[in-house]
Amino acid sequence: MERKADILLDATVVRNPESGVQRAVRREADELLQLLPSAKLCRGGGLKSKPACRMLWQQCVLPFMEYGALYAMAYTAPLLCRRPYLLNVHDVIALTHPDLCSCRNLLQMRALLPSSIRRASQVIVSTAYVATQVKRLFPKVKVEVAPLGVDYDEFAKSEGTSPVAGPYFLFVGNIEPKKGLMTLLSAFLQKDWGAKLVLAGRIGWKCGELLAIIKRFPQRIIWLGRVSDAKLPALYHNALALIMPSIVEGFGLPVLEAMAAGTPVIHSNIPALMETAGGAGQSFELGNASSLAAAMKKIQDSAALRHELVEAGRKRAMQLNWKRRAQVTASLLEELVQ
Repeated sequence: MERKADILLDATVVRNPESGVQRAVRREADELLQLLPSAKLCRGGGLKSKPACRMLWQQCVLPFMEYGALYAMAYTAPLLCRRPYLLNVHDVIALTHPDLCSCRNLLQMRALLPSSIRRASQVIVSTAYVATQVKRLFPKVKVEVAPLGVDYDEFAKSEGTSPVAGPYFLFVGNIEPKKGLMTLLSAFLQKDWGAKLVLAGRIGWKCGELLAIIKRFPQRIIWLGRVSDAKLPALYHNALALIMPSIVEGFGLPVLEAMAAGTPVIHSNIPALMETAGGAGQSFELGNASSLAAAMKKIQDSAALRHELVEAGRKRAMQLNWKRRAQVTASLLEELVQ
């Protein structure tokens, strides 16, 4: 008979190709298995690689498995969960910015996220901004803040050839409304920078207009699609700067990845990115293409500023790692099984 697990880690959200949330779940689960030897990991894949099947499994199978406490690692937990659980809420964008979400994601989150949060023994989030949003919507829940991490040594490797030659500004992320890409395209197309704009990420939703603009400038704007993990460090390292023009985020992993790779970061002045960057990036006014263009010009024109941002970014990236995040999570989970 299979031994009851003290702690069950629901990492079934992870599937290929990974999004930022899925990468975060996978890396935290790796670290937790080192810290909690009695924990059991529920992986994705198979039928669970289909979102609808995963939700069905989570709601109809997971509640009846044997475990002492559950770590629901991505937004939702079984509504019939019989054990205490820790819920990882990466963001509440579906509740605060529904216009920036896909219909499928909105339907799923509106149906399950509020109840999952209310029933949780504890909620863990990666930024104080998300904590504030959760507490505003659900005042009675207990919320712990623990920043996500970055594999510093992996991204700091400078060997390898970038998939793109010549100077370029870089965006990494899905092509979707919340990423603020229209502001980035407007800023980039204001002038001839003598550099390309490289977009690395898979197609999301509501991006037809963006793709039409990208296709009009094939010599200036390079869309790579999703870039493999093996090629990503070199892509970051050889960029003039990573640009994150997001309208809203829960954390913003590319900020830390670029900083670890020794690349300056330009980001919108939204709370989550300001918090993640920790003062080590160059911010610009949200939605203001002229403000973004001015930040790009400052970095392109000043080697001293690039050096300053690279050094500050490396220090910031070294402060945040997956072991540090997992130690906080492990402590919360151990409290639930005591």
